[in-house]
Amino acid sequence: SSGDPVVLESPVGHFDGTVHLADIAQQSLQVVWPEGNVLMSAGVSDSESGIPDYNAVVTVRPCSRVVLLVENSPSCRSHR
Repeated sequence: SSGDPVVLESPVGHFDGTVHLADIAQQSLQVVWPEGNVLMSAGVSDSESGIPDYNAVVTVRPCSRVVLLVENSPSCRSHR
């Protein structure tokens, strides 16, 4: 739901955020820049243009007190 706290996790990092529902492509997320850079591998860019690859596959987890207690997650600190 809009306003819910979530954690986005990729192989290289995690991002604590808040859900904002918007009309974008299915199975897509949009994350603010530069904060979302923690989810992307450094040094990966298009070979022809040199533009960084701003794509990342992430797992979305709800940020709740239950998740914090069960997983002892370092994430969601701002949502306790």
